[in-house]
Amino acid sequence: MKQNEIDTIIGKLDEREYEEALSTLSGLIKENSADVDALNLAGFSSLFLGDIDSADDYFGRALASDPYDFVSWGERGRCAMLKGDYENAAKLLGKACALFDDPELSVKSEYQLLKAGAELELGNVESSFQSFESAQVLNGPGTPAEIAEIAKAYMNSKQDIMGKSKLRLFLRKLAKKGKE
Repeated sequence: MKQNEIDTIIGKLDEREYEEALSTLSGLIKENSADVDALNLAGFSSLFLGDIDSADDYFGRALASDPYDFVSWGERGRCAMLKGDYENAAKLLGKACALFDDPELSVKSEYQLLKAGAELELGNVESSFQSFESAQVLNGPGTPAEIAEIAKAYMNSKQDIMGKSKLRLFLRKLAKKGKE
């Protein structure tokens, strides 16, 4: 995909024109079925439309083209979370985080948080807490009580993985508190 095509699709997604974006992307994917950007954006469009299975398929096809694409791994993990497959989600999100080498960017933190939630669902509390701490959003205030609050916030917001959840707001507040 050319940058102007990517910008156009992202604009459609920002305007919540998910079906139109997916239609455009389908044409681009027919032209080049190995286009990782087009496949990932089609996956995002499908997620926004609530079609988790199609989204998972698009992200899987992107991985077939580029097995080192951390976004595809992470979004397949998100799909697994939405399907309730926490074991697979933890593995996929772990792979995404392992491939992503810039811990300063928020997407790695988001994948770490999703991974922590999957581990929490599986009852792996210690591993879950390690993933929360690895999310780079705590920066110091990671006391057991605060970690428990994060876990509680996650459990209350797990149905709203795509949106601005209570968890993200809580984590931002916690991160600010840690820098004061």
